[in-house]
Amino acid sequence: MEVNEEALEDAVKHFEDFYEDIFLEFIKYGEVEEIHVCDNIGDHIIGNVYLKFSSESEAKKCLEDLNGKYYTGRIIYGEYCPVTDFREAKCRQYNDGSCERGGYCNFMHLKHVSKSFRKALFRYMYEAYPFYKERKKQLEDDDHKKRDRDYDKFGKREGEGDKSRPRNDSSRHERSQEPEAQPPARDQTSAERRAMIAMWNQESGQ
Repeated sequence: MEVNEEALEDAVKHFEDFYEDIFLEFIKYGEVEEIHVCDNIGDHIIGNVYLKFSSESEAKKCLEDLNGKYYTGRIIYGEYCPVTDFREAKCRQYNDGSCERGGYCNFMHLKHVSKSFRKALFRYMYEAYPFYKERKKQLEDDDHKKRDRDYDKFGKREGEGDKSRPRNDSSRHERSQEPEAQPPARDQTSAERRAMIAMWNQESGQ
């Protein structure tokens, strides 16, 4: 079946509007790491959106608040997902264009999101909620310190670890005392926010 270019562009624009809409809603609850939208048509997976937060507490908060609410007239049914690595749940044959089961495949057929569009959305998230970025950096620093301690523990002399990383003896429990992220006070309207993301998307694609 042939699809004219205008109809294809309209479909892409419609999906990107949807993706942006749910992204901006989800980041109110916490730092989003991944969002995947299924293109499958099987009864158990059609219309599914898979979301990964940086912490279980953020996922819990989102689930409790949105479950049972409505989006464009349809009720939201949310539940925890046992998948921790979405790469293992994706259909590799679909990406190659060779899946013989088509839309009824039990592995995820994901709708395409351009890298530039995704990058613009995540850039907005970290600018709107700078605490997410600061916390992410703190967790990475803690992970580096743990690796250094493990390196020293297994028979290495103190200071013989990775000297490219400054050592910091601050407590690992500091992050548990950090304030919970709150939605920033914004003067922007929804249209202005979308225009800014569209501009970033265009810049990333150049």
